[in-house]
Amino acid sequence: MGLLIDLYGRPIGYDLFPGNTFDGKTLLAVLDKLEKCFGMRKVIIIAEVKVLPLKLI
Repeated sequence: MGLLIDLYGRPIGYDLFPGNTFDGKTLLAVLDKLEKCFGMRKVIIIAEVKVLPLKLI
């Protein structure tokens, strides 16, 4: 599950993914959805280094 929250910690959306999906792939899908649905291009990501694809770091 990917949970999206706003600056104040209020949920604005979520996505469900199969349990065997690499977190780096879910992150890219959620970022794409944010841009398409909300026009958001700048976000703050808090995650473990293992989760982020190297091309995003």
